[in-house]
Amino acid sequence: MIIKTLETKVCGTNYTFKLSYYLETIVLRLKHRMFGVLIIKVLSNFMQQLIRYVLVPTDFSQESAAALKVAAEISRRTGAHILLLHVVDSLLYKAIWAIDEIDLLHINLCDKQSTITQLTNELKIKLIHFAAKYAGDRLVEPCVAFQNTYIAIHEYAKKHENCLIVMGSKGTGDTSFLMGSNTEKIIRISPSPVLVIKGAVANFTNFELKTICIASDFEPHHIPWIIITFIKFLQTVFSAHLQLLKVITPQHFELSSHTQKSLNEFATMYKLQNFSINISNHYTEHEGILAFAEDNHTNLICMTTNGSTGFMQIIMGSIAEEVANQAKIPILTFRV
Repeated sequence: MIIKTLETKVCGTNYTFKLSYYLETIVLRLKHRMFGVLIIKVLSNFMQQLIRYVLVPTDFSQESAAALKVAAEISRRTGAHILLLHVVDSLLYKAIWAIDEIDLLHINLCDKQSTITQLTNELKIKLIHFAAKYAGDRLVEPCVAFQNTYIAIHEYAKKHENCLIVMGSKGTGDTSFLMGSNTEKIIRISPSPVLVIKGAVANFTNFELKTICIASDFEPHHIPWIIITFIKFLQTVFSAHLQLLKVITPQHFELSSHTQKSLNEFATMYKLQNFSINISNHYTEHEGILAFAEDNHTNLICMTTNGSTGFMQIIMGSIAEEVANQAKIPILTFRV
């Protein structure tokens, strides 16, 4: 009963993730006692459920097909359940625009509920065929929503705890349906991690994470414990090497010795293994991150974003969004 109660608290929403930090502290102090053993069991179960769902929004494009293939590989390694979501922004006009392979002439326009039901069934069939082609042997749940695109994605992620969102984009400087305002909004507001995959499925090979870069200023409390735990989980399942990267700019200059010390303290605090410390000098943070990733064969860039919206977003911008928009490789973002 004790274990079940603690599991419910630890493996729940983003707010309860914070509790796991204190549980880890208790483990370190009570590791030789029975209660410490119980907590260790709970945390072990918690680690296995860091990714329970992978949500893949799709417009049936080749870019979203690549995202689905990545989601399938993550599912194979973690056991996560895949949710394949198509969003129809309005009942009929957007449906006709987005789904040219479906004949909608037979739909009775006078029966609104019938329209929704029939269109939903047609879309789910198309999603199943799409999944059969690109998800391999993984089970996929087809989902359809009639709503604003980024709101629907956001609500599906909130509804499914411990969810990773995987979205496709055309590539660098993309302003398409997925990588345009919708993806930027999801990066900005989603409480779930967002993985942006670049390029069409035709150019897609295998999703391998040999090197994972954490790009940050590494100031205390700027990267919550749960985010590092999530990244360490990915590192483990993909047997990857971690690259800790801090970019020094003329506007935020500091001595290399100070940077080296702070990165070492960060690695010690989070008990990192199989990692390297990297310091790069560049004119801007996002240019430095992109240049480092290209020069050092990085497979994935991990960054946090503060989730600024409205006027503050216009003034401050977001380094994570700049990198996600211009990078040639996958980007994993976390809102803090």
